[in-house]
Amino acid sequence: MLPDASGCVLAVAGSGGKTTLMRRLFDHYRSQDRSVLWASTVPQTVPAGVAQADYQQLPQVMSALTDSGSVFVGGAAGDDGKGQGLSPDAVERLRHATGCDVVLVETQVSTGTPLRADARPPVWPPVTHMAFAVGHVGSVGRIYGAATVAGVQLEREDNDAGEPRRVTSADVLGSVEAVLDCVPPGVFSVPFFTGFGSMRDIDGMFALVSKLTERDTIKVVCLAELQGDERRDAADLAGLRPGSDQASALAGERVYAVYSADLDDESEAPD
Repeated sequence: MLPDASGCVLAVAGSGGKTTLMRRLFDHYRSQDRSVLWASTVPQTVPAGVAQADYQQLPQVMSALTDSGSVFVGGAAGDDGKGQGLSPDAVERLRHATGCDVVLVETQVSTGTPLRADARPPVWPPVTHMAFAVGHVGSVGRIYGAATVAGVQLEREDNDAGEPRRVTSADVLGSVEAVLDCVPPGVFSVPFFTGFGSMRDIDGMFALVSKLTERDTIKVVCLAELQGDERRDAADLAGLRPGSDQASALAGERVYAVYSADLDDESEAPD
């Protein structure tokens, strides 16, 4: 579903894996030998392994694209060491001036949390062909507080019973919908949920996807595990008896839940 026309712009917003998604998109296009311009309209750390150039020095940008097929273009570094974001118009000028195949744009500042409720809207480029709204379903069940949700002031919020409130699938949905509501009209939008390998709220997952697909503009919803696959698989398989038929059948497969087939039919369940 990814666009492949020359000069396509893919923009990423949200929290809980958007830089990792940018890296995956970068690797995908570079594996096809497509030239990639990586930019940001918000302050961002320079991605490792990508040549950097000053956006005001077009010969420098073109040289990096020629030498390595890719370049990160950002503004001057601030006090925090992050490169300042480019204006949306500067991104568009670079797209035309370089003639690169793909432009990847991070449009919302990183928060260091899996979810956000900070009301800081994305800064979209004037031309965007695909917009990804990232949310982290792996955060479901974690304590709802400042360490998990950007924009929350308290370390934790309590419910009426005095127990700590925990993140729900509805909270993740709200975080992603806040991004989707800001996407410019006519842009192909993709809700992209990370942390799927550690999500255990299956009912919540179906409800979340069902709610999103009620939107006429949403044609696909991605549920992904961007990193840690092998570690999570090992943990999920640890409870199986080595050499058992079940363990053999699941060898080499992604595993999200394992339970006895007897649970599907109460009449055949053991006493």
